[in-house]
Amino acid sequence: MLVILSKSDPVKLELASDAVSKTTDSTVIILSDAFYLALDGRYNDTFIKMQKMGAKFYAVDADVLKRITGKPPSFLSVISYKQLVNIIIENGRNTINL
Repeated sequence: MLVILSKSDPVKLELASDAVSKTTDSTVIILSDAFYLALDGRYNDTFIKMQKMGAKFYAVDADVLKRITGKPPSFLSVISYKQLVNIIIENGRNTINL
């Protein structure tokens, strides 16, 4: 399952966590302002819980460069837009856009 987060909304992060809990092979793409959730320590437990459920996290390089000056959180893999498109195509209908 592919979950795409694009807004800095804690409720949507919880919805993503619920979706991830229903499968053992999830990919979570963090786009745009949702990246701030990954930087906010208040939500570390949610990200850790999703990691323990097997979720893999990705953020697009342009979003990362626009929002921070240092390194992204260690649980995030930074990808290009081309890689993002490939992930979306691979997951097809198993995508939730929050």
